[in-house]
Parts: sequence; C-alpha cells; structure tokens
Amino acid sequence: MASPRLGTFCCPTRDAATQLVLNFQPRVFHALCLGSGTLRLVFGLLRLLPGRQPAASARILRAAITCDLLGCLGKGAPVRVHGPLDVTCSMWIQLFYSAYFWWLFCYAVDVYLVIRRSAGMSTILLYHIMAWGLALLLCMEGAVMLYYPSVSR
Repeated sequence: MASPRLGTFCCPTRDAATQLVLNFQPRVFHALCLGSGTLRLVFGLLRLLPGRQPAASARILRAAITCDLLGCLGKGAPVRVHGPLDVTCSMWIQLFYSAYFWWLFCYAVDVYLVIRRSAGMSTILLYHIMAWGLALLLCMEGAVMLYYPSVSR
C-alpha cells in the first residue's frame, strides 16, 4: 500500500530496500497499476449486480467499491519519489484503501450480525463513522510522521 512515509526514503544512507524503491521502472509500475486497476474495476462492478443481500450489506458494498475505485484513480497518477504531488497521491491511495479495508471489515461484521438476525439499517451510520474515521486517522498519522520526523524518534 502507498504511504506518505515514502518521502522518508530520501536519506543519506542507502540500503538495498531504499535503492530498490529509488530505481523502480515507472513504465512497468504503471502497466501493473493500470492492469490491476482494470481488473478491480471489472470485478468491483460485477459485485454490484443484484443479488440476495440485505439493504445494509448492499450499501456497505457500494461504499467499499467506491473506495476501491477512487484508490485505483490514485494508482493511475504518475509517481516520482520527490514532490508534493507524489505525497498527495500517496495520501489519496492510503486514505481510500484504508477506508476500503474498514468497509470490508464492516461488511464482515454486518454479515455476522445478519446471520445472527440482529443487524440492519440502524448500524450503517456506525459503519460510516468507523470506516472513514479510522482511515482518516491512519492517513493523518502517516502525514505527521512524514512532516514531523522528530515525532517518530
């Protein structure tokens, strides 16, 4: 997953992992990103086909697919190691894929509660708060570590 901490790789000491990140092949990287983004788009849209899902589960899946598609848009942007646009793209990707993870977590909880017959539309607001709040918290933590390196020491 992309992280705003990628900017911390630009330091005077270079190890093998840092050198690998700095010497990556942009064309291969972009081809892989576009290929995976296309596959995710196709399979994400297939998940939206009507089925036997409760209304809350369908809304959760729509939110998760939206996060996935917005994250794919961030992967399609040109990425270099330096520059404010790169940090913005990394934060964009981290935010939406973190939210995607939390939406899928909410979906798993909702499916469990539906099986137990105790969930419904009343929990969707809680899921919104949890998914977006935790994703934003993780993204802000990454930005703080990037812009205030003394905090991580």
